[in-house]
Amino acid sequence: SAVLNVVFGFGAALYFLIFVWACNGYAQSLGWTPCMRAAANWIPFSRRGRAIGLIGTGYQVTAALTFVIAVGAVEWHGHRQAAAFTEMTEPTAANVEVAAKRQGHDPQTARTIHGLLRVAQAKDGSELLAVVQDKQAVAPARALALETLNDLADPRRDEALRFAEATGNSFLSQAAERLRKKLNNTQPSNPAVVLKKTRQRAHRTIEVLLGRSMAFFLPAMLLAGASIVMFFFLRER
Repeated sequence: SAVLNVVFGFGAALYFLIFVWACNGYAQSLGWTPCMRAAANWIPFSRRGRAIGLIGTGYQVTAALTFVIAVGAVEWHGHRQAAAFTEMTEPTAANVEVAAKRQGHDPQTARTIHGLLRVAQAKDGSELLAVVQDKQAVAPARALALETLNDLADPRRDEALRFAEATGNSFLSQAAERLRKKLNNTQPSNPAVVLKKTRQRAHRTIEVLLGRSMAFFLPAMLLAGASIVMFFFLRER
């Protein structure tokens, strides 16, 4: 289970992730029966109910701690790795690709980071529209640029929405459809505030993207360590 958690953190394809997580569920399902068998053999009948209650509670508490550790790991690892990109003075595609390769990320991740940085550094609607219309940019970055144009109530918003609806990209088309539904309710906002929020959101997305592997790696290592300790403890018993 620990190894499969690590593998899951480095995956990207949907069917691969489903397969790995199904294997992880199968591996975890093999743990409860032997655990109860061992408890029945070692613990007297009069104390068995309390012991099994503690074991079951331990499962739930550990599961809750796993979520806390995973979130903390993403915050810590993602922020450290994202700094190499968010602090770039010239985040060109080539510079981002070199930095991503240095950290061990694939070209698709580099493209995603570059697209998000373009949105984060956009100064007006024309630069945001350019991202939306760039067919080489990744869909999440184009969708964020489209949403920012809507929040700005920019005159180029309608042009961007028409373009997004005609692209044939399902992710971008759905984003345009959602924005169409609330188009009349959008009130003009302070451009500086909107662009600042977009920049923060783009940087946050980069941090999560880069830190996601640690969300599975660190809890998996803790699980493996706990298993080793338990193994030696049970062997002594």
